[in-house]
Amino acid sequence: AARLQEVRGADPTCAARGVDMSDEEQRTTADTTSSNGARVVRVVASAVLAVAVIGFFTGIAPAPDAAFELRGSREVSSDLPRAPSHADLAAGFAAQAAESRQLAAFGAMAREGRRALTEEPPVATAEEISGALALRQQRRAYDGAPPRVPHPMTQTGSLDCVACHQDGFVLEGRVARMMSHETYASCSQCHVEDVHSMPSAERALVGGPPIDTQFVGLEAPTSGPRAWEGAPPVIPHATQMRERCDSCHGVLAEGLRTSHPWRQSCTQCHAPSAEYDLRPFAELGPIGAAP
Repeated sequence: AARLQEVRGADPTCAARGVDMSDEEQRTTADTTSSNGARVVRVVASAVLAVAVIGFFTGIAPAPDAAFELRGSREVSSDLPRAPSHADLAAGFAAQAAESRQLAAFGAMAREGRRALTEEPPVATAEEISGALALRQQRRAYDGAPPRVPHPMTQTGSLDCVACHQDGFVLEGRVARMMSHETYASCSQCHVEDVHSMPSAERALVGGPPIDTQFVGLEAPTSGPRAWEGAPPVIPHATQMRERCDSCHGVLAEGLRTSHPWRQSCTQCHAPSAEYDLRPFAELGPIGAAP
């Protein structure tokens, strides 16, 4: 009983002592937290003050000397190369195109089994020339008119046309002539279909209003005049839209092919006709040639 009383008497003391220790621990923890917060504030304030002081003295410090030497403008020498103009660039592109056509001419003549510079092709006979002219006139309303297209066209652009007619080629014995002029975007503006893909066009020609015209087109010339025997002939047609002579006289031409298709500057020897090019008479020289 005495032992039990001793234990019972100890319980209130221990409980009271435990409550007192808990309050002390709480006060100690609160003091520690407050002390740590104040320490953090002081550290942050010190860092901000240090950055401000460093920035202030950096801003008022004199600028450092340049690492390189400043020099004035120098005089430009007049013998420096000049930048190419658009005309010079176009001339370069034209030279490249002429070179590619020349290589194509050599390749075609090599495939025919004859040497380009040592063996001249056979001279076309009068029958071959007349046959080539007749074939050329079949798809033209008159000499100089745009040829009709002997196959259907998509009429969505020039890509389909230039695929075959940019440089020309032969497919199963049929020759696709190269264009005689530069590339344009709307081929069907001048070249119409010979095989109509629109039936309404044929019905309009049959049942439409009558077409009354007295227009008579020119006939195709057979040859150009020469200043003397053996001289290069004058071009017997207009040169507008016919700048690429190898379209009719190149390696893919039959009957009208020249004996020297590897040469590219045709007008150096073959003079254009002032009559066909519709040049004013005031521009003609004393002997009837353009100055």
